[in-house]
Order: sequence, then C-alpha cells, then structure tokens
Amino acid sequence: MKPCPKCAALMKVDATQCRWCSASVSEPTKLPDPKTGNALASDDLGNEASRALSFSWTRVKFAGASLVLSVLFYLFLGFYTIQPIGAVPEGQTWLVWRSNDEPFFNSADGLSLRRVGSVSLLTRSLALGQAPKERILVRFPFWEFAYLRSTDGATFDR
Repeated sequence: MKPCPKCAALMKVDATQCRWCSASVSEPTKLPDPKTGNALASDDLGNEASRALSFSWTRVKFAGASLVLSVLFYLFLGFYTIQPIGAVPEGQTWLVWRSNDEPFFNSADGLSLRRVGSVSLLTRSLALGQAPKERILVRFPFWEFAYLRSTDGATFDR
C-alpha cells in the first residue's frame, strides 16, 4: 500500500488513480523480489505477502492443535509396562486409558513400590491382577524407558 500524493489515502501500489479523490498517480511501483532480484508487480507482491501470512497462520494452527492433542494425550492416556517375567517372557507395554489416580508411566513393579515400598513375587502378582486390561488401546513390545520411569529408575529381578 502507498499513500495518495493528493489526499494521503492508502491505495494499492499498482493503482494509477486514487479511488477517493481521483488524482492520477504515476507508473505503479515495482519492488525487487528478495529471492531472485527481479522486479515484482504489485499483484505478485500482494500474493507473496498473503502466502507468507497464510503460511504463518497454518503453522500457528498446527502448533496449537499439536499442543492441545499433547495435553489431552497426557491427561487421559498412559503407558502400563510389564517387565519380561516368566508369564510374559518378552514383556509388554500398553497404551491405556488412565483412571484419575494412575501415573502417566505405570507398571506392576511401580505399583508395588508405591503401595508396599518393595517388590516381591507376591506384590507383583497382586499388582498384575489389577492391571488395566479392559482399558488397553494398543499393545507394544517391552519399552524399558517406560518401565524405568514407572519405578523411578529401579530394576528388579524376574
């Protein structure tokens, strides 16, 4: 946009006459393209500016949607990990719907540690009995990172 030389109203760069005062304006201004150095017509300049603006809004919308999805994922979903033991020799990690009192990373050993303060075969089997089997969304192979997060970095023998 540029000001009219007579009335100072804003008008398009390529306009030859002011729509408010009908003053004639000289040849439209052509600005150089920052990428190629070639002169751009004002229509091209407007399209470039609108594309840049549109692109930035697309990025903002994508970032906002990603943030909302991440928060919802953290609030409602969690990982439950079963260490490789006799009944499950490969181990498993489940993506589950969490209940209100469950941590994001959970395991039978982590549950035993929080409730009893130690892990034994008895506490582990009781905790596995309380595993969220009815809330499983996806099953994954054993994920050691999730297991260690659920036990605050402690590991236990089979």
